[in-house]
Amino acid sequence: EYWIVSPEMKSVEVSYNQDGRFEIVATYVDYLQEDIDDMTDEERAAVAWEIPVSLYDDLRVSVKEIFLDLDTLAQ
Repeated sequence: EYWIVSPEMKSVEVSYNQDGRFEIVATYVDYLQEDIDDMTDEERAAVAWEIPVSLYDDLRVSVKEIFLDLDTLAQ
């Protein structure tokens, strides 16, 4: 499993090793509240708020927590 974290985009791209090659399986985004407000109910329901860690069935990482202190650090 390989994660690429983009502080600028507030996104995490998750790739898994598939037959010796890393392939992107999902991209997770820390959406701004106004973007969430503009989403339809279906779009909001489709948003993944946590990233499952493939090595552990019960471990999930909150997308919001990854970027929680980002704005504070940038100041």
